[in-house]
Amino acid sequence: MSTGGWGIIALAMLATTVVGVNPGLMLGISNPGLDYARQVAVPILLKDIKGVNLPDINGDVHTPVGSVDYSISSIQIEDVTLKSSSLVFTKTGVDLGLSGAAMSATAHWHYRENSFPHISDSGTVDISISFSGSATIDCIVDPATRSPQLTMSACSFDISSVDVHFHGGASWLYNIFKSLIEDAVKDALQTQLCPIVKNELGPANAALKKLPMNVSLTHGVVASYALTGNPIVTPDYLVTPHSGSFVPARVTAPCPFTAPVVPLLTTLPRMLYVWVTAYEPNTAGWAFQQAGTLDYLVTPADIPASSPVQLNTSTFSDIIPALSTKYPNMNMTVEVIARGAAPANVTVTPAALNVTLFFDLHFNVLTANKTSIPVFILNSTGNGAGNVTCNSSKSGEATLYFDIALLNAFVTVASSNIGPFDVSPLEALVEILIQGAVLPDINRAGADGVAIPMVDGVKLVNPQVVFASGHIRIDSDVVYTPTQ
Repeated sequence: MSTGGWGIIALAMLATTVVGVNPGLMLGISNPGLDYARQVAVPILLKDIKGVNLPDINGDVHTPVGSVDYSISSIQIEDVTLKSSSLVFTKTGVDLGLSGAAMSATAHWHYRENSFPHISDSGTVDISISFSGSATIDCIVDPATRSPQLTMSACSFDISSVDVHFHGGASWLYNIFKSLIEDAVKDALQTQLCPIVKNELGPANAALKKLPMNVSLTHGVVASYALTGNPIVTPDYLVTPHSGSFVPARVTAPCPFTAPVVPLLTTLPRMLYVWVTAYEPNTAGWAFQQAGTLDYLVTPADIPASSPVQLNTSTFSDIIPALSTKYPNMNMTVEVIARGAAPANVTVTPAALNVTLFFDLHFNVLTANKTSIPVFILNSTGNGAGNVTCNSSKSGEATLYFDIALLNAFVTVASSNIGPFDVSPLEALVEILIQGAVLPDINRAGADGVAIPMVDGVKLVNPQVVFASGHIRIDSDVVYTPTQ
């Protein structure tokens, strides 16, 4: 069943009452997005109203020809039209309004006189109905699943008029008690219209339950999209706050990062907005460091043959004479170990995304029997620039893709078992090690992308990535395609 426009509304209406902290990720729907949701949802609602099943109307009444039993049967709604509709933000969700709605129906009539000679007759009847309605849709949290759910907190329909016109046979007779039939039609509609609106929320709630609040990654790391507070609602937009953080399965040190305050826009001309702060990639580096996945061993086989610097002591004869003298023509390895609790620091400015990587490089000499001898340790700081794009993945998910290019590296000697030496010539080697050992893993993850939680059937249209102070923002329109 289709989630309809409610699925688009539900994408942003992910609210709950939890401890308020700065979110690392925010999703927002604007008035243009809400209007698109209205354009999708209202035709589906009218189609369901057209399918309403009005019961047969039966009764008996005294007439100038005596007491008769009557029935209106096979009531079939032929058309439902609407002059205007509205969908506006409220404090807790949205208000739906239907104005100038009209419904036309046909039916069969029949009567039979109760007394002799039991005269009976039949014909057709046309029914014209005018109505308007409103409903308030709020978002709550399912206490069992902690997933957001849409509820209808208020609903009312005003059946302003019901007109019946009889054709054939003793139609004049029905005009005597047409008001009874009009009242019966009105009562039948009143009991069914609000339940139809409520039923529209069922598919949307099913889609909401599928939204991942936590996504399990490799090495026990979890990407958290948990809600961190109530939505920010204005007459122009609704924004929901999410954790937007990466959490390791086992924490050995507190996370050194806090999410920044993100200023909201005063105007939002696109339909959907996603704010991703630097907190998200920074916690990713911390989480994977806690999981022990940011350490690498570089061997001579990992260095390209075309590189002017190879992992052999003879390469260092001019740079570090003491090394090649003590260990002549011996292969080496380098352990690249993430330094500290925050091995990466991502900063975002309106001009660029900057990445700083912190690693210790443990240089070792390999003996003939493969014994590893520590010779010196370098502290390395690599500076890079990042690029971010947004598109739909092969599976149709809205996905952020990124890659990092190294700009330069700075090194200092942390310790040495071969005496002092000038470290500056080693910066070129360190850049090769970072580019060959560290960045490929990071960029492979960036090529796989980071999914943005979306309701099934909702896809981004012409998303634009905007760099701002402390965060990037995705501005996009959306299109909804019903899913089966």
